[in-house]
Amino acid sequence: MSHTSLSPSAFLKNYEWLAARTGIKVGTLRALVCRKKIPHVRITERTVRFDPAAIERWLEARIVADGE
Repeated sequence: MSHTSLSPSAFLKNYEWLAARTGIKVGTLRALVCRKKIPHVRITERTVRFDPAAIERWLEARIVADGE
């Protein structure tokens, strides 16, 4: 059984924290979660949280260098 471990010191964050951190609207974040396009932890059917370290890696993977 494979699993992704959370960062040891990570405190899971909610949609509002992530929206404030990234400037992405909560509705857009919910759509990304629904389409499984952003790393998240589903605590219950309706409760989703985010690992800050995983979000940092996700954002870094989306950096586009000038001229690309």
